[in-house]
Amino acid sequence: MFTDRIIATLIVLRFQLPHAALAVLYGVDRSTITRAVHEIRPLLAARGFACHVLRAPPLSWQSATNRASRDYPEPPTTPNP
Repeated sequence: MFTDRIIATLIVLRFQLPHAALAVLYGVDRSTITRAVHEIRPLLAARGFACHVLRAPPLSWQSATNRASRDYPEPPTTPNP
C-alpha cells in the first residue's frame, strides 16, 4: 500500500531505524523497505520535504560520564556512629 511505503520512509528518515527492523514490523523482506525508501524519498524531496539525514555527533563514554556526574552529583554521605 502506498501510504505504508510513505510511513515506512518517514520512520527511516526520522528515527534512523534499520531497514531490517522495520521489515520485521511490517512483515516483509528488508529489500522491500529499501526499495520503498528509494522510491519515496525523491517524491518527498520534490514536494519540499527535507530528506537529508540528521545525525548527532558520536557520544564518547568519557563525555557521557562527565555529563552524568555533573547532572547527578553523588549524594552526601553521613558518618556512621
